[in-house]
Amino acid sequence: MSCVLCPPPKSAVLQRLRAALVCLSLIATSAALAHDGHVHADEESGAVAATVAASAAAGDTAGRTVIELLSERYEAVVQSHGDHLDIWLDRYDTNEPVTGARVVVTVGESAEVVAEEESPGQYMAPITPLTPGASAALALSIQSAFGDDLLGGTLTDATPPAEPLTSRIVLALEHAVASHAASLPARDTAVLRRLNRTEYRRTLEDLLHLDLSRHDPTREFPEDNRLHGFASDGGNLVTSSFLMR
Repeated sequence: MSCVLCPPPKSAVLQRLRAALVCLSLIATSAALAHDGHVHADEESGAVAATVAASAAAGDTAGRTVIELLSERYEAVVQSHGDHLDIWLDRYDTNEPVTGARVVVTVGESAEVVAEEESPGQYMAPITPLTPGASAALALSIQSAFGDDLLGGTLTDATPPAEPLTSRIVLALEHAVASHAASLPARDTAVLRRLNRTEYRRTLEDLLHLDLSRHDPTREFPEDNRLHGFASDGGNLVTSSFLMR
């Protein structure tokens, strides 16, 4: 058994998928991806490519990853749907769909699964869904009339990881506070007020670096009006004629 994971020529199966995407204005490409001038002519393969492209056009690609696996004998395009894999298997030299093959799929440490052929050259294998954003080793063991081979690569779940619980709680609280604030009646414009006696004295101390503990210039000022025990209410801190002088 031979296993060559990355031979130089690129896959013609991937060419079909990308070409279908071009037709749907999803991506643009200027290079042909077929190797040795071979292109699949069967309508089934074209329909498969169109199905994948239509799925992408509809935005139905969350958590899905498309990867290409190559060996000297075979090329495979694998699309993950979370709980199962769709596998399109071709011969590497002729691009002919490989039918009647026994395809054994292994993902990470999970048990081996034998894929079921749903249409000529297309196989389906159920798998245990990966954790969002996680990766696992992928191996395809292939037995067919064209020879036995092993293809390997890495399968990655493209679903973005869920936000941490604390972030979701903070976001929910922010929305709740914003909604409550929006429901409150509009408040009056903030009052432009003067400093009270304590604020005035401390401002002088900070700006002029003075010690006013012995001589307090605010002793001669009128007492500040208080509201509920506080002398910082803007409506009560009016500027009288005495203070102006």
